[in-house]
Amino acid sequence: MARTRDNRIHMVRSNRARPRRRGVVLVMTLLALVLLVGLIFYVYNLSQQVNSRLSLQHSADSTAISGAVWMARSMNQVAMNNVAQTKLLASVIVLDSLPLATEMALEDATAWEAGLATQLRGGLPSTPAREAAFVRVGLESLRDRMETQRDILRAMNESIKDFPMERLTFYADPGGDESPYGELWRASLALSEFSQATALSSGVLAQNNAVRWGKENDAPVRTAFVTPIRPVMPSRVGTFRDFWYPLGGREAVYSDRATNASPSGGGRRSGMGGAIPDMVYPYRLGPWARLHRWREPIYSGGTWIPGNVTAGSGGMAEDDGVAEPGGGRSVGSDASRTQGGGGRWTHRQEVGYWPKGPLHWALEHLGYWAGPIYDEDGRLISGQLPDTFFSEYTNRLSRAKLRYMFFENAPQTIHKPNWITSYSRACLIAETEPETIYQTMFYVIEIVSSVSPGSARWLTTGTFRTNVPPPDDTDHRPITLWVRGWYDPEVLTRVGNHVWRKDSYYRVVSDPEIGIYPKDADNDGELDLQLVYRRRYYVWGGVDIGKDVEIRNPCNWPEGATLPVPLLLATNPDEPDGDYDPYTLDPDAGYRRRFFTFLGTAQMDTPPLIMGGAFGTGSPNGKTVAVAQAKVFNASSFDLWTQDWDAALMPVTNMDDWLDNMARDAHQATATNGLLAPSDVMDAHDHLRKLGKEMMRRQTKH
Repeated sequence: MARTRDNRIHMVRSNRARPRRRGVVLVMTLLALVLLVGLIFYVYNLSQQVNSRLSLQHSADSTAISGAVWMARSMNQVAMNNVAQTKLLASVIVLDSLPLATEMALEDATAWEAGLATQLRGGLPSTPAREAAFVRVGLESLRDRMETQRDILRAMNESIKDFPMERLTFYADPGGDESPYGELWRASLALSEFSQATALSSGVLAQNNAVRWGKENDAPVRTAFVTPIRPVMPSRVGTFRDFWYPLGGREAVYSDRATNASPSGGGRRSGMGGAIPDMVYPYRLGPWARLHRWREPIYSGGTWIPGNVTAGSGGMAEDDGVAEPGGGRSVGSDASRTQGGGGRWTHRQEVGYWPKGPLHWALEHLGYWAGPIYDEDGRLISGQLPDTFFSEYTNRLSRAKLRYMFFENAPQTIHKPNWITSYSRACLIAETEPETIYQTMFYVIEIVSSVSPGSARWLTTGTFRTNVPPPDDTDHRPITLWVRGWYDPEVLTRVGNHVWRKDSYYRVVSDPEIGIYPKDADNDGELDLQLVYRRRYYVWGGVDIGKDVEIRNPCNWPEGATLPVPLLLATNPDEPDGDYDPYTLDPDAGYRRRFFTFLGTAQMDTPPLIMGGAFGTGSPNGKTVAVAQAKVFNASSFDLWTQDWDAALMPVTNMDDWLDNMARDAHQATATNGLLAPSDVMDAHDHLRKLGKEMMRRQTKH
């Protein structure tokens, strides 16, 4: 009985204990679930905070680079305007020179072609027969060339003469009161105004651009802005005279600046090059030197290697002591120099260059087109108008108009030709009014030979060379020779009607084309000089009895007129914040940090999505702030002429200075028309201040 009772009591106790053990497991399970859910919430909130932080950093990067890029683009716009204005002024000079240059060149070509046609109709020598044939073929080639060039000039003149060029090039209306009148001047003035408006608005628009792009990132950004709050383009309004060096002035640029006294390595010279007004080698050289690379090299040293034509100590020796016509312009192929008798330089070093401005570039290209251009062997290789003075006229007129533009308005003149091709009339003028003859012209047919004219071998194959072109040859051309003043051809030997001959000789070391090879007869190691016989036929061309005419002035602005001006980089150390140092390229120092470094700041509310009270951010004001720094730089030339300004992100530096700038300039946020408020700036400022130096250092080392 007793055992049965004990068994019952044990069963009851066992039944009571079982439920209690099951409850403990349930509690443990519930606690584990709570911890797991909390861990999931924590991980979710953490990932959300990390993603928000990354998105916010992207917004800060976008803010910084957007503000910097806008400033860089604004500076490029100003630089392009400055360059465009310079090109417009060059166009004023060149275009205004074309009508008179074309008219005068056409008068030349028309008279010369008519004179050649007259000469070919009669008066050519008949003996010796082969030499007479050379003269005829040479003059026919000259006439054909002159006809072609006359037709080109005639077409140009027809298209220009009725065109109102002054409507483009004159500042003031020649027949009225409209000013500015010319389209080129009006365009240049508009670009001046555009540049100044760009500079004045660049700061506000850079901030607006930064705010807009900072807020348009993926993150729900509450505030985005750059510091400085109102960026400034460090520029100053120049004067019209500041266009002088980019347009017409020249300054040498040497590779080794240390060997030269001046900042650029060379003294200033007038010309048609293209330095910039505040050139500093090698940091501010301008677009012509750095971007366009319009350069004329400067060489030093080297060795001169003489050509095969080496004259004796007395130069060209004359048989009878009569001086040949010379001392003026000549175009064509000299048979004496056809084989490169001028020699060449070797082992020369380029030590610098002259920058070429748009005026020099334009005139140079006109010269390439018109000619004459010679190769190293003295052959005429290019040019559509090589026998005319078109290039010379354009250059002279352009230089005069350049002087009108920048120096003085006193009238300038140019000689306008008036050709007399009649020999008898020219002789009468030379006898009665010799002072009225500006220049005399001849056509020259030349023969050089290794045998004398009296020899039976004269003009045999392999012994001579002429400047008369064989069929389809454009490299050998008879010479057209202009001599200043009057030259009386009767001192030469007359061989025909208005044709004279002159024999002379010179000495060479070798000229294989005419049968002269190097020779050392004395075996002393020195090559002998050997005789070359030269025969020239001078054919009458005419005399120029023209007079000087006044060059019209397109720079006819009245006193006090508004002239176009460039916008220049303000680097004057006497001005506030003008501590620019061209030799210090650190974007985070002095002048460059003040004007060309930007801090982008982005701020957003980032409360945890789940149980925000339990998972706080730890932020001083419950927000998250990110910063980024960008720089504006010019890799080519640090000026407002070279349109190569760019922007790039860089490490954040000197946060204390940035925070001081925020606090000082927060009130300028009102200029953004509601995009940014001073309170937004100060809110971000206070947040960053409260982080402390160590946390701020970590915050910026992303």
